[in-house]
Amino acid sequence: MQQPVHAAVDQDTTSSGAAGLPADDWAWEVARTAMEEAARARAELDEVLAARADLRLEQGADPRHVKSAFLATMSHELRTPLNAIAGYAELLSMGLCGPLTKEQGEAVERIKRGQQHLLALVNGVLDFARCEANQLPFDVRDVPLRETLATVHATLAPRFQLNAQRYEFLGCPDEVHVHCDRQRLQQIIINVLENAARFTASGGRITLGAEMEGERVQVFVRDDGRGIPAGKLDEIFEPFIQVEDGLTRPYEGAGMGLAVSRSLARHMGGDLTVKSEMGHGSVFTLTLPRAVSGSIALHT
Repeated sequence: MQQPVHAAVDQDTTSSGAAGLPADDWAWEVARTAMEEAARARAELDEVLAARADLRLEQGADPRHVKSAFLATMSHELRTPLNAIAGYAELLSMGLCGPLTKEQGEAVERIKRGQQHLLALVNGVLDFARCEANQLPFDVRDVPLRETLATVHATLAPRFQLNAQRYEFLGCPDEVHVHCDRQRLQQIIINVLENAARFTASGGRITLGAEMEGERVQVFVRDDGRGIPAGKLDEIFEPFIQVEDGLTRPYEGAGMGLAVSRSLARHMGGDLTVKSEMGHGSVFTLTLPRAVSGSIALHT
């Protein structure tokens, strides 16, 4: 996924940009980079829409494909101004448009955090649209599961500590490998863990582990949070759906993480399911094929 434009500056730079460029030239350089980002996004969008046009010719105007095309278009159109916001916010925080007071600096930091949060949501929408249209690339190969889970553990453990949540990583045997795309596997597990953190109170427990079931491997995330109503167990895997709908819901997010995660899992020959009971927490289970020794990497 494309990242927002970020500017770097030397420690002793005051009235000039990175690499000693004058401030005006540096601003133009940031603008040029943003334009190149927009051009790349437009080219990617044209490829996605062309594929959908062919699909509609073959299958007719399927509402799901029309929806995916709309989501892809919306995501690209939003990413361009979001990247511009990131670039200008970076210029402000660097002082290239003049010195900032303490309050102004804090305001700029809030702008940057808000931009990053919204960009993550937009990228989630785009991932879902591309995955549903079979336009998301997968690098499927034998992936060491324990090593992958340990990477996710190291990434998210500080967040659980900050939330005062009890987090346990059970791991799995070193020899266990799964046949999947490693990056997508990490994306799914992070999405599910972040979802558990969002709905588990301080002092609650979250557990990450794995079990072997014949030719399948099950990675589970268990929490003792508030749980999910029975009528929502299927709905939460649909895009833009959350347990609590409405503008006054207390939790951030657009309801895309679980939808993206299930779609990714199914495109890798697996699935993502949930069991839950109100007041007793939830267990999300990611099921993937266990790797066969000597299998060959497959690019899709």
